[in-house]
Amino acid sequence: MMIKMKYGSLLVRGLLLVVFLVAVALFINLSWFDEPLHPDLVSLSSPRSVSMDDNSFPLLHGFSASADKNSLDVGLAIVRNLRERYQQGRKITLSDEEMHNLIGGSDFELPWRSNFQTLACNSRLSVDCAGRLIAEIEQVDLDQPRLKLLLARYTEILQASRYKEIEEFDAYTPIPMYGLAMQIARVRLAMSFQRDTTEDFLARVEEDIDFWRMVLRDGQSLIAKMVAIAAFRNDLEYISALIRLRDLSNNELELIRDLLHLLTRDEQDIGEAFLSELRVSMLSDNSLIFRLSDYSWVTRVFFQEQATLNEYYLTAVMPMRVRASLDAEAFYRQQGYE
Repeated sequence: MMIKMKYGSLLVRGLLLVVFLVAVALFINLSWFDEPLHPDLVSLSSPRSVSMDDNSFPLLHGFSASADKNSLDVGLAIVRNLRERYQQGRKITLSDEEMHNLIGGSDFELPWRSNFQTLACNSRLSVDCAGRLIAEIEQVDLDQPRLKLLLARYTEILQASRYKEIEEFDAYTPIPMYGLAMQIARVRLAMSFQRDTTEDFLARVEEDIDFWRMVLRDGQSLIAKMVAIAAFRNDLEYISALIRLRDLSNNELELIRDLLHLLTRDEQDIGEAFLSELRVSMLSDNSLIFRLSDYSWVTRVFFQEQATLNEYYLTAVMPMRVRASLDAEAFYRQQGYE
């Protein structure tokens, strides 16, 4: 009996000690004791207003608008609505109904796309997507009003001198119509291959490459940089098809050599994408630490949100930014691939 009472007393004391330690841990992890947010993160959490003047970003957002609407006006309206959501402290997104009303409908692309079987070809996974589309162009009616409209809109996109994304962007924000733009870019080059001289065709390829270089260099989001790299790959496929399918003169080969120059350091450095992704997380409605960690909710109670953010920024984001700025040799030497 005495042993039972002794162990019972120890158990009670042990439980009280655990409760006390938990209470202390919870108390010292109240927001009062959290450390100040790193100055870089304070700046990052306050999006800057990016000008849409002569900017291809709103043109891409409005790219799929109905024929009776101006794509720039639609894109600017989408941007304006997203910014209003941010100012109101709401999710930075638009409902399907709101997008439907701004765009002027949906499923505009089904009729003309149905004539192209090879648009589904992905140059990352398949060989000679460009050659297949060039061959298919001969069998397709290219006078379809919707296709002609999209080709004209894409030319307008290429003529804009800037590509700057808005910074009011969270996990729910719709991305521009990159997929549709890339498909039209491929159709445009396939048409040029069939209709134009080699010199004119290469001029159109160069226009396309210059635009996607700008997206890679000036785009802030990871998706923009990924799309730009995929678009480069498509353009290179067309140059490859040209070399394979035409008997080129020395002059024309020289034009290709002039076109294929290395990416600049600014184009190679994708470090700002990691900052952009961090801003997206910070502006989203769930705490970043809840999405960063695999810990249970019990463990998360003991996190300090700002201190955790600071640690993640200094130990993960900053090293990734540094590595992103390295050339290939330095990246390999520092074992960045690990």
